[in-house]
Amino acid sequence: MIWTKPQRRCYQRLKTGFHWHKNEILRFLTLGSIPDIKKDVSECYTDLYKRIRRLTPLKLYQDGYITNRQLRYQYADIPLNQHLDLDYIKIKTSEGPNSVLHILYFGDFLPQEWIKNAWNEITGGCNSAYIKMCKNPVYDANKLAGYCIAQYCIGQDDNGKSDFLRYSWSCGWAYRGFSKDWEFYKTVFKDINRDRLYRLWNRWLDKAKNYRSPPLQTVLEVAY
Repeated sequence: MIWTKPQRRCYQRLKTGFHWHKNEILRFLTLGSIPDIKKDVSECYTDLYKRIRRLTPLKLYQDGYITNRQLRYQYADIPLNQHLDLDYIKIKTSEGPNSVLHILYFGDFLPQEWIKNAWNEITGGCNSAYIKMCKNPVYDANKLAGYCIAQYCIGQDDNGKSDFLRYSWSCGWAYRGFSKDWEFYKTVFKDINRDRLYRLWNRWLDKAKNYRSPPLQTVLEVAY
């Protein structure tokens, strides 16, 4: 199957985030919709994301969403009053009454019950909100990105059209401006094959973590 340009771009964004967060645990969040949803499903997710970023482990415990044991186990490495992290890429498909969102994220534990209750309230009655996590940290970004593209970006609806609609990502998915650097990278190394291009890009991502805002000229340095 020949991928469309948006699908190829989505694949690169996935691979970049997976490499940036290598050795971290990836979580999958699936958010559905209902026919009379309050507003567009993407706007609903924006509201949900803001709620998540205001959450703290202590608040989840005080509201009864986690036990004392979960508090100590799931949030052992962060202060109880620290807001939760969520670095994500969001893929929107045409499934369901008003689209479905597939959120792949690296970050802190979120209780299933909290997700369901919040999504129900935001959407006006949708109970379709499910979360799961990988058993192991990300080791093979290529394989995982290919799996995600096959799952979320190549399926077809009843009319034979692609389910895949659009995608977006948070600032923490990699570093701010990485997509522009990738376009520059492709232009500079246009004569090499794609596998080697990705290997060079991964080397650059490893180097870029040393910078708060990576200077563009250093993109070239890593290749030589």
